Amino acid sequence: MKKLLFISNAPNHYQNEFYSNLSKFLRVRWFMYDKVIYKNNYTWNNSNKKIKIIYSYNQDISISLNSYNPDYIIIGYIKFLDYLKIIFYSIFKKKKIYFHKEFPEDKKNFLKKILRFIYYKLLFIKTDGIFCIGKKAQNYYFKFTKNSYYVPYSINPYKINLKNKIKKINFIFVGQLIDRKSILEIISAFKLLIKKFPKCKLSIIGTGKYKKTCLKNSKKIKQITFYDFREQKFIKKKLNESHVFLQPSKYDGWSVATMQAMNAGLAIIGTKSTNCISDYIKHLKNGYICDPTSQSIFKGMMFYCFNFNKLKDHMKKNKKIYDRSLMNSTRLSQKVIKIFSKN
Repeated sequence: MKKLLFISNAPNHYQNEFYSNLSKFLRVRWFMYDKVIYKNNYTWNNSNKKIKIIYSYNQDISISLNSYNPDYIIIGYIKFLDYLKIIFYSIFKKKKIYFHKEFPEDKKNFLKKILRFIYYKLLFIKTDGIFCIGKKAQNYYFKFTKNSYYVPYSINPYKINLKNKIKKINFIFVGQLIDRKSILEIISAFKLLIKKFPKCKLSIIGTGKYKKTCLKNSKKIKQITFYDFREQKFIKKKLNESHVFLQPSKYDGWSVATMQAMNAGLAIIGTKSTNCISDYIKHLKNGYICDPTSQSIFKGMMFYCFNFNKLKDHMKKNKKIYDRSLMNSTRLSQKVIKIFSKN
C-alpha cells in the first residue's frame, strides 16, 4: 500500500473525516505543527486503521520523511525551511508534492498583489499539483500550474430528520462572531423579522470579538439563543432542528459550516463572497443570495417566511446537491486517488 504524508497545523473534524476515508486506500501519516490543541498521542480509527500523528516539536521533518518514505505529500500549512527540505527530498527520491489551498483573500494594495504572485511562483515551482478549495481558487492557481484540481473541503454524509411539516422557521448561524461574518447585520435583520413573524427563532453558535455587542444588541429578545462553540454532535443536532442557514459573510475562503448545513438539508441565505455558496447555491433555485447588509439579509428571511413551499424545495435540493457533490468526503477521496494514479 502506498504512503501519504499530510503536513499542516492542528486538525479539524472535516480533515479528520477526509483523511480517514483516504486511509482506506493509502497509509496516512500526519505531520502537525500545533502542539496546543492536539497532543498526548492524538489518533483516530477508521476501518481498523490508525493515522499516526507526528508533532514538529518531537521530530524534525527530515527524519519523518526518511523514516516514513511517503509516496505522496500534501501540504496544507508548512514552514519555509521545512518546505526547502521537502523539495530536496522529492528531487532525490522522486516523490509527488501537492498543496491544498483556498482562494487567497483579495489584496487591495497593488504592491502586495505583486509580492504574493512572486511568492506563489517560487512556492509552486516544484509542485506536482494544487488541490483547490473552490472554483475561484482553481481559476486563480491555474496561473501557476495547469495541474490545479477542484478539491473542496468535505465531510461525511449523515442521516437527517426530514422536516416535512414547518409551522415556524428556525434560523441558525455557526461561526465566529466577527465583522467579516456580518453577525451584527444578522441580528439587526432578525429583529426586523420578528416584528412580523414573532414565532421565528435564531440560534447563534460561536464566539469572537463581537460577542458582547451581540448579547447587548439582542438583550430581552427571547427568540435569539446563543451557544459557545460545541462538539460536532451538538452542531449537527442544532442543524437538524433548523430550516435556514445564514452565511452572509463579507468574505469567506470556503465555509465548512455552509457545507454542513447543506448536508443537513437546510436552505441557505448567503453571499457570493463565500466560495462554497458561489459554487453550489443558485439564487431562488436552492437558496437566497444576499448582500452583507441587514436589509438584504432581512429580505432573504422574509422570502422564506412567505414561501414555505420554496423553503421545503430548497431544503430537499441542497441535501441532494451535497450527496452528489465532492463535498461528500467519500466521493472526494475517490477523486484524489484517481489524481494520484494519473500522475
